[in-house]
Amino acid sequence: MDNTEVQINRKGKFSPDGISPNPGDSVTFTAPDFDVILLVETPAVFGGVRYEIPAGASLKLPVKDDAVHVQFAMAAFVLNPAGDTRGGDNKTGP
Repeated sequence: MDNTEVQINRKGKFSPDGISPNPGDSVTFTAPDFDVILLVETPAVFGGVRYEIPAGASLKLPVKDDAVHVQFAMAAFVLNPAGDTRGGDNKTGP
């Protein structure tokens, strides 16, 4: 079981952008600068579509065991004046 760490910067950009976690893996999202609302296009990946991450905190989300070859998009809405962005090229793997 691997863990992918994703940073969300003050402009809502993901680093790395484009992840491919496998079922049973986990993804840890960190919001170092501002409060973030993380949206995932389909609940088939983590089980939900909306997550809140306070500034300076991390949120570890397990990838569902049945999330095989699921295409998904993520968006981070940063609670500051800078705006938001959408992350692409994400797909779970076997």
